[in-house]
Amino acid sequence: MMMVLTPPLDRTLSDQVVRQLRTQIILGHLPPGTRLTEQALVDALHVSRSTVREALRRLEGEGLIELHAHRGARVAELQPTDAYELCELHALLGEYCARHLPLPIPAALRAELARIIGQMRALQLPEEVDRFLDLDHAFHGAIVRALGQRRVLQFWSDLNALLGILVTLTFRYSSITGPRTAARHQAVLDALTQTDRSVAAAALADHYRSLEDEIRRAAELHMEQSKGGGTR
Repeated sequence: MMMVLTPPLDRTLSDQVVRQLRTQIILGHLPPGTRLTEQALVDALHVSRSTVREALRRLEGEGLIELHAHRGARVAELQPTDAYELCELHALLGEYCARHLPLPIPAALRAELARIIGQMRALQLPEEVDRFLDLDHAFHGAIVRALGQRRVLQFWSDLNALLGILVTLTFRYSSITGPRTAARHQAVLDALTQTDRSVAAAALADHYRSLEDEIRRAAELHMEQSKGGGTR
């Protein structure tokens, strides 16, 4: 399942290990509870033990794995409530940004966001989930940076580091396609190109709360079906 990695010019080898393991976790190739031993990863990926340790520490910071002393690492057991909490935090931050950004947003920012949306539209998902994470980070990061408030940017960066959790649960309970992703982000851009702050705030909040509702409905249905299967 894993491949031998060679570091490209623009990324460290640790980055490559993080990206490969993150992708396999998000797509379910490494299911929750899977044990990740340093030696097995060293042998499979042909990298040093220090590189593996750094990658595991970073994935722990992203909430995708859990590290336990003397027991090693395991893929985190994520729950739907993790997605609900993250969606709500992102929604609140989005509302704040919309109420403090100059509207309509400048033409340069509008063009940058439109370019990112165009790249999202062409995504082949779930295979290009790693690219999706990059584009989503670039889109929302551009909006937060335009606010010009460094503590807000710091808060967003810490929160967005957990994006893999939200994407993992979205793939588990819903579906993401390139065109659908583009349409969801286009709605945000449209709201930022007009002058009504309440409209912009509602759009940014709905971007996350609608996803939260979708995951919640799917998770509740899954639970009902599981209970029904257990009573037969």
